[in-house]
Amino acid sequence: MKILQINKFFYRRAGAENYFLELSRALEELGQKVMYFSMKHPQNLKTPYEKYFIENIDFGNGAKKSLKKAEHFVYSTEAVKNLNRLLKNEKPDIAHLHNITHHLTPAILDVLRYHKIPTVQTLHDLQVMCPNYKMFIMDQPCERCKKHKYWNCFFYNCVQDSRAASLLSAFEMTFHNVLLKTYARGISRFIAPSHFMQKKMIEWGWPEEKISYLPNFVERKRDSTIARKNQIAFVGRFTKDKGVYLLLEAVKKLPHIRFVFAGSGEEEKQMQDIITKQHLNNCQLLGFLDEQKISTLIQSSTAVAVPSLLWENASLTVLESLSLGTPVIASNHGGLPELVQNGENGYLFTPASVDELVLAIEKVFKNSPLQIPENQYTKASHLTRLLKLYEEVVAKK
Repeated sequence: MKILQINKFFYRRAGAENYFLELSRALEELGQKVMYFSMKHPQNLKTPYEKYFIENIDFGNGAKKSLKKAEHFVYSTEAVKNLNRLLKNEKPDIAHLHNITHHLTPAILDVLRYHKIPTVQTLHDLQVMCPNYKMFIMDQPCERCKKHKYWNCFFYNCVQDSRAASLLSAFEMTFHNVLLKTYARGISRFIAPSHFMQKKMIEWGWPEEKISYLPNFVERKRDSTIARKNQIAFVGRFTKDKGVYLLLEAVKKLPHIRFVFAGSGEEEKQMQDIITKQHLNNCQLLGFLDEQKISTLIQSSTAVAVPSLLWENASLTVLESLSLGTPVIASNHGGLPELVQNGENGYLFTPASVDELVLAIEKVFKNSPLQIPENQYTKASHLTRLLKLYEEVVAKK
């Protein structure tokens, strides 16, 4: 089968990119023909399909105020032209989309439909429903845009705390979901990596028959020679919605336990200032680590904390931690309770409650070590189900 994988980034940037790239490699190992459509970037992996990629575009630093870039943000004529050329030359059997908004834009769905290419899209976040991708503003979950009430995004200044960006995002959602119905017409099947995502899509009015549940996969080899340390690890983006400040409050209350943060993000400087000024000597920011170092860090930690304030979908940090036999302490909402069973492979706590978070951390050290079973989310199982899904979608062409 000739499979076109589409994602706006073609380098390891976040969880969606990790899945997209690992999936593509796994499909190639099975003998499938995999081709790519993405955006050029200095960090991109090498591929002969780069000749079809669109030029790099950065929407940061007020770029959304530029009329030319605002137009690209909603409907990329460059992506339409380049993808049309790829489809004519390469003739894929199916397209698997990941994150496409703003850079590639949903405009590419019209091109795929014109060429009669069946499509599936993995829902890595809530973007199909929510203009800011997260359903999270003012430090709490939000569903004000349900039933296409996207103007709330502008009223509540949901995107980048910017009126211009929020207005543009609200317009984009209205343009594609209400006026053109781009996703409804252009996606043959959505893939929900969590039951939470599947349920949320149905609640927001998407047809149940168009949404298939398929959890992500992760495969990491456990190393029995790595000794556990008296430490809690955080792995991910340093943002408020990921609960980094909540975890720092726990750091203050547990001076006898070491905490390490691996990653980077917009709150990194503020976090370091807190650690320095409040003399949190039991806490360290490690910065961005590569895949191998992350695996070693997870295996050497007593537990991994995922204190997210927002609704997580299918956290790859959780999947990786459990695959490596490390318990997870997680907020009890979104898709996290599907992965973390309280007292079995980790502990759940009420979101935003520092006291419950502290109690959960203390349980990890006081109770008998949790015996984490072997990985339930294997690559082989995932590929079998995904290829079957591909075949179903192609058969309905």
